[in-house]
Amino acid sequence: MFGKTRDPVCGAKVTKDSRYFCIYGKRAYYFDCPACRATFEGKPEQFAGKGKGFFERLTEGSDGRAPKSCHDMKH
Repeated sequence: MFGKTRDPVCGAKVTKDSRYFCIYGKRAYYFDCPACRATFEGKPEQFAGKGKGFFERLTEGSDGRAPKSCHDMKH
């Protein structure tokens, strides 16, 4: 098994052997589902190298509670 990383869209932990990945700016990004990959590919500059996942950005300015899964939300 390969190392672990985080999905840049939803922040979920994924392994680097995920079948959902893409290359952007000479770097590989790994995703937990095809919806997260599609969201990233639509606006890669929004997610690449930001350090915060989608849920972390979503909770900023809210009550601080993140959804339990990216699958609970529409991308």
